[in-house]
Amino acid sequence: MINMSALKASIIAIFFVTTTIGNCLVLHVGRKHWGHTSGHITHFLVFHLSIADLIVTMFCMPFEFTEELLEKWLFGRATCKIIEYIQASALGASVYIITFIAVDRYLSIVRPLTSKLKARHGKYIVIFSWLVPVLVSTPYLAIFDIELEQHSFKNGTTMICETRGLPYPWLNKCYWVVEMYFTFILPLAIMTFCYSRLMKKILNLKKVGEPRQPSQHNQLSASSDPIEHNLRRIKLKSVKLTIAFVTIFIICWTPKIVLELMRITRGTREVHRRTAIYEVALFMSYMNETLNPVLYALFDPYFSDKIMGMFGKKERSFGGTTTDTSG
Repeated sequence: MINMSALKASIIAIFFVTTTIGNCLVLHVGRKHWGHTSGHITHFLVFHLSIADLIVTMFCMPFEFTEELLEKWLFGRATCKIIEYIQASALGASVYIITFIAVDRYLSIVRPLTSKLKARHGKYIVIFSWLVPVLVSTPYLAIFDIELEQHSFKNGTTMICETRGLPYPWLNKCYWVVEMYFTFILPLAIMTFCYSRLMKKILNLKKVGEPRQPSQHNQLSASSDPIEHNLRRIKLKSVKLTIAFVTIFIICWTPKIVLELMRITRGTREVHRRTAIYEVALFMSYMNETLNPVLYALFDPYFSDKIMGMFGKKERSFGGTTTDTSG
């Protein structure tokens, strides 16, 4: 018979290793080439997204691993509250940073002549991306606490870090609605808008860079211009990266929205950490942290080239435009 506790702990351990390696590679590239990173809004946001992912990895996964493996909480009441609060805040920050990456791609590629996020906006975006979830997640310090769980087969009780809820049922419902709106509904609405416009852009991508009344000479000239070809290729990869971010976000965070809806309709204490949807939502959020750096390596020309360069593969040259995917 499969030991489910050991299996779940093993899955968290795999997430921990892969997320650490992937995000450390991204941070290494970003820090090594800081002049580029700080001057390009997309890569600046990607750098800080990796920081948020690593905070979840380093400060939260080890505690979840231990609790799943031993089926009890060993670290005290204060640590229970703080870890859950850090996890909610960091996951929320990563959601907002991904949202701003989608907004940046939309402005740079769909509306390049009207408005664009600048490098100088980066630090304000990061502050905002952390401030909102840090404030919204504050009730976690009251919601989570130590609970005693009965184990008849173990002849006793164990302590677990569990959601106890706020004092009044109506207050619980109000809070979960607010959290669901700010951490999922609003970001998803923004990303869906950007996603739909970028999809439309992909369908019309052949028109990018072509004259309104093309001649045979102009077509040959455009197709033979390596700089223009590379710019179009970079923009296409950038669009694919944003769409991949949004798609993975929807897949990985849908269990979370189901969890929130169950808390609203059934009550906070009815959806405890032993509930299947709770564990699915937790694991899928960890999977999102794991997949983010993989997306950079697959779809972002700058990060993929720099990461491959670390392993001895020759980096490509884009005629001075290699690293600028911000439009």
